[in-house]
Amino acid sequence: ERCISIELEDEKGNLKDGIHAANLGGMWQAVACGFGGIRLPDSAGQDGLCRGDEEEADPVISINPRLPKSWDRLEMPFECRGRRLRTIITRYRVAVANEAQDAEGDGDESVIIECAGQRKRIAQGQTAEFVLD
Repeated sequence: ERCISIELEDEKGNLKDGIHAANLGGMWQAVACGFGGIRLPDSAGQDGLCRGDEEEADPVISINPRLPKSWDRLEMPFECRGRRLRTIITRYRVAVANEAQDAEGDGDESVIIECAGQRKRIAQGQTAEFVLD
């Protein structure tokens, strides 16, 4: 909340001088990776860039949300290796849409989502839902 108030409430009185880009990026990461639980592991399984398993060319994204008690929903767009994704996270479910690319795209750009003990491949233009325990 403190980071947000610096930007939105002009707490320091210097908003006229421009935005605090690092602060905004940090807030986005806190929401996406913290509350949204979105992890983009690299080929060694470490958090970092999206990975593609050796036998799979599609990126694998793990989602394990931890919404604050006062939140009932989190909707976030993000991009991973050229795939435009949109997540809708509630206390009871996670929906992930692999949004269609521009007409210049080079075919089906699937993505693999791991969530709630399930692993699903989502083709371009499709949506998958996961029920949370």
